Amino acid sequence: MHELPSTINNDFIRYNSKKNNPSVISIFTAFFVYKGFRAIFLYRILRYSYVNNKKYLYYMTKMFDLLLNPIEISSRADIGPGFYIPHPQCIVIGGGKIGRNVSVFHGVTIGLKKELHEYPTIGDNVQIGAGSKILGKLAVGNNSRVAANAVVLNDVPDNSIAAGIPAKVIKENE
Repeated sequence: MHELPSTINNDFIRYNSKKNNPSVISIFTAFFVYKGFRAIFLYRILRYSYVNNKKYLYYMTKMFDLLLNPIEISSRADIGPGFYIPHPQCIVIGGGKIGRNVSVFHGVTIGLKKELHEYPTIGDNVQIGAGSKILGKLAVGNNSRVAANAVVLNDVPDNSIAAGIPAKVIKENE
């Protein structure tokens, strides 16, 4: 697991960039103004307390998370630093491993296919479009994009774009 303070700082840097949110001036401001940052901040505390078996901290944080956030991120998910959610509505992340600097737009589901406990693995620098569903034990490669409303049921190679229902690779760069 990544170190909690440095991981939160990496998340904050993604929200604080002039390209994403030029008005963010502190972690405090980002927490209270941006729902996406608040969601990932509380997830980081939930994940820390889950991994380190700090039950009281876990349940207190979970209570605040449920009250404050319009999305669900399971503490079983392992999310790398620099996670960015520009429009945090109706997002469900049930588990799996998500790499560094991943962007997830509204309406995305990352989770199980049927009742098997096998979650997706998302690489580094991946962009997941609005309304996408990534389901089952599969991998989305580094530097790839999942188009809006795609339903990913099979692996997506590195440096690719996947689109459609079910998703197919429509562009692959070497």
